[in-house]
Amino acid sequence: MSELRLGEVMTADPLTAAPSASLAEIAAAMRGRGVGSTVIVEEGRVVGIVTERDALAALAAGAHPVAARAESWMTRSPLTLSPADGITHALEEMLNRSFRHIPIVDGGRLVGLVSLRQLVNAARIRHVDPWAPGTARGLENVTVAETALSFIDGRAGRLVYRGYDAVDLALRRSFEDVWHLLHHGDLPVDDGFARQTARLRDLPLDRDLLGHLARRGGTFMSMLQSAISATGAAWGIRPWHEGNPGEAEDEALRIATVLPTLVAALWRLRAGHAPVDPDPSLGHAANYLWMLEGVRPAADRMLALERYLILTAEHGMNASTFTARVIASTGADVVAAVAGA
Repeated sequence: MSELRLGEVMTADPLTAAPSASLAEIAAAMRGRGVGSTVIVEEGRVVGIVTERDALAALAAGAHPVAARAESWMTRSPLTLSPADGITHALEEMLNRSFRHIPIVDGGRLVGLVSLRQLVNAARIRHVDPWAPGTARGLENVTVAETALSFIDGRAGRLVYRGYDAVDLALRRSFEDVWHLLHHGDLPVDDGFARQTARLRDLPLDRDLLGHLARRGGTFMSMLQSAISATGAAWGIRPWHEGNPGEAEDEALRIATVLPTLVAALWRLRAGHAPVDPDPSLGHAANYLWMLEGVRPAADRMLALERYLILTAEHGMNASTFTARVIASTGADVVAAVAGA
């Protein structure tokens, strides 16, 4: 089986800019092209790269997008590879160095760019007969991970969270209780976890920045993804392998807690309404409805949402979970994995 080469999967006309280009110009060009990075070129040489994350970090640091220049925020002298290099080598470099874009250079000249998404997609392409004996189709019957979180018995129609039937949990427990079960491994004995998460709900970004994202147009998911990335930059989240496991768990809890706040604020801003501040006296589901609508939710609507959230809290190795695992495997931070998922 021959390995795919970067020249076969790269984008042959990557977006480029000069070091003197403003972040506003670069962001507009990336949005127009639907890409997440710009290669900075000077006199035909690759001197840097600016990604969406770099631009968001600049905004979070208070830089004005029109005044800020690429040369001040770009990653300088980025790793470059050749079109003849294999995708396995490129993936290893991304894992070891914790980035997601690599310029492709031939004879000192920029000829392309590869992203993590392209490499993951390319890794599914195999130069073999898919019907040959011993060849798996996709991930069918392939063990990709072990988990203690959930078990799905499709034939029996049963979903189990850490040994507890999910339907029973939805009927008898709050969403915060089930969240504690999934996050910590057991059901809580008091409301300490619920009070802890309620204190973490405050809007993590400036309202003007969220308003800018809401006015840009595009899909709601693209706006939310940008807001999540900006949150990670504003918090100064580090790659998970630079800290201890406890830090990563705390960061996962923190971003999960503010996600409803971001969703509600973006939805209201897009509709022309001011965001509603979270209410720590309300439960997770009730507070989400409160932030969306600005009125106290009826009991039946709150209960319906809470049970829905419980029954969709964990569904094993679905597409978003797999994507988050791939991103985390590169050494990226927890918030980046959530944004990608």
